[in-house]
Amino acid sequence: MRRCARHHRDRGVAARRLRHRADAERARRQRGAGVWRGRSRFGGSATEEHSQANANRSRVSAIANVRRLCELRDASAHRPVVNAAISMALGCSIVGPVDPAEVLRLTEKLFEAGVDMVAIADTVGYAGPNQVGELVAGAVKIAGGKPICIHLHDTRGMGIANASAALDAGARVLDGSLGGLGGCPFAPGATGNVVFEDLVFLCESKGFATGIDIERLIAVRGILKSEMPDETLYGGLARAGLPRGKAA
Repeated sequence: MRRCARHHRDRGVAARRLRHRADAERARRQRGAGVWRGRSRFGGSATEEHSQANANRSRVSAIANVRRLCELRDASAHRPVVNAAISMALGCSIVGPVDPAEVLRLTEKLFEAGVDMVAIADTVGYAGPNQVGELVAGAVKIAGGKPICIHLHDTRGMGIANASAALDAGARVLDGSLGGLGGCPFAPGATGNVVFEDLVFLCESKGFATGIDIERLIAVRGILKSEMPDETLYGGLARAGLPRGKAA
């Protein structure tokens, strides 16, 4: 069993190396061709242990890569938005609790590197609303007017409550996934991101106009069901529908 686990781990590290090299090469080619997408997302980690396990690089190296990415952005006529995520920011599946001060230090380093946005990620769904709100509030102060994103997983059923706390603390970008699809290879049993449809309903209920037709959004789930029939889809809104008299 240990040999098998080591074999799969080594294969995973090799695959991640290839993916990162391919991403860098694709970025280089796109820059040469003058082609950029509207947004670039780069993931880092709050803990050194997770950074090595997930990306096979140190956090210092990850921030240096972010700085190079921002330089490429600045040299591009299209100037895509660079969003840097801090994984395990609210608890790590490898080392446990994470010092909020360390997350805020990394947030400051990423903004100094030139990113347009920082995403605070509760990758394994450890946090509650108070913890989320306090960390987001601290990040918002550092951001100086640039947006803070919150990336949440609903592993322990706290996703919507945490998203609400993040909005109250000043986060203005929420990550989600349709039907709650997703997961994390370093968090056995973890669910996907918070259900996107439920996040839209949350935002609207708190007075944030999204411009999204919720009923039509829910209908898109039909595509997922037909294309991925073995995947379980989640979502309170899809299950219960909009409240009576509530406009979409």
